[in-house]
Amino acid sequence: MHAAMPVLFVTVIEGIRHLIRRWVGLATGTRRERVPLSRWLLAPVSSFMLWRRMVLWNVTSYPRGLQLEYLHLEAVSALHQVHGRWLWRWKAPLSERTAVRLQLAGAAFPTPQIPQQQDSDDQLIQAAQAIVARAEQRGVRLSQMDLAAQLRAQGHRIANERLRWLATAIGLRREPV
Repeated sequence: MHAAMPVLFVTVIEGIRHLIRRWVGLATGTRRERVPLSRWLLAPVSSFMLWRRMVLWNVTSYPRGLQLEYLHLEAVSALHQVHGRWLWRWKAPLSERTAVRLQLAGAAFPTPQIPQQQDSDDQLIQAAQAIVARAEQRGVRLSQMDLAAQLRAQGHRIANERLRWLATAIGLRREPV
């Protein structure tokens, strides 16, 4: 009987300890680390998006959540570069859009492959300079949108962000004079 009270005491304490660990989520590994308060104060929108994805993807580790958010943003930016800032949501292949939106938290996002017919900078600059030179010979001043239409008519693939860079590189004004 002398050993019954200490054994009973240890059993009750371990039961309560186990109950608290399950209640908090430590026993099952479902306790989610918090997003730091300083991040919430400095970047509330991106912090909310990070927290939301951690909840949706069932990510419990804050560093892992940051890593997955970085991979997500990298995949979206690759789609921006290929298809344009807003058009990627409709023009990108379904498999790439699905990978960006519904990828499981355990797997890394595949970076969308930039098509092989993507033009190099030198090819785009030469084609744009030729188009502008022909327009100047005719006495026509091209706008950035006219240049884009003619480049795309020749079969060149170029996103709007890259078009702005190209227009700046060849010294083209945005609006026709």
